[in-house]
Amino acid sequence: MGKGALADRISEAFPDEASCAAFLFERRWPGGFVCPVCGKGRAAALKSRAYTYECSDCGRQTSITAGTALHRTKLPLTVWFWAAHLMSTHSNGMSARQLEDQLGLTYRTAWLLTQKLRSIDGRPGPRAPRRGR
Repeated sequence: MGKGALADRISEAFPDEASCAAFLFERRWPGGFVCPVCGKGRAAALKSRAYTYECSDCGRQTSITAGTALHRTKLPLTVWFWAAHLMSTHSNGMSARQLEDQLGLTYRTAWLLTQKLRSIDGRPGPRAPRRGR
């Protein structure tokens, strides 16, 4: 499969924020919402806070991005998904400058995004020492 075909599949699978949020929800809670405090499964989606659910039993509010690199992000989830796709499909990775150009971000935002995605990926960042043999 060529890179163009893969990009088309990404566009089809995650065309908007709702599809990205649904994907994250399913990965976080495959069997449905489970409160991290009381363990109950009843919750209501909050309209006032994006991607956040409130437990109907204990009142704890939990976001689908809590505890992840996406926690408290101001960027749209679609930008995160595209950045992850671009960084994972380029054989040599992708620099912040390239991500800036591809996604139309500021350099600072692109740099922070690459750092967070690299921390998820397990690849060392620019300042992390590499282990030799």
